[in-house]
Amino acid sequence: MQKEKLIVIPDNILENYFTKDEIEAYKKSGTGIYSITLYGEKTKTCCGTDCCN
Repeated sequence: MQKEKLIVIPDNILENYFTKDEIEAYKKSGTGIYSITLYGEKTKTCCGTDCCN
C-alpha cells in the first residue's frame, strides 16, 4: 500500500443519517473511512504454461 488517507466526514453531514449518540459512539470507536492507493507489478518471468496469457 502506497498511501492511506483518513476521510473525515463533518458532523453536519453525519447528523443527516445518525443520532448524536451514534455519532459519538462512531468517533470513540476508532473506526474510520479511508482512501487507499495500492501499487503492484506483474512479474517479468512466466511461472507456467498459462500464467502469462
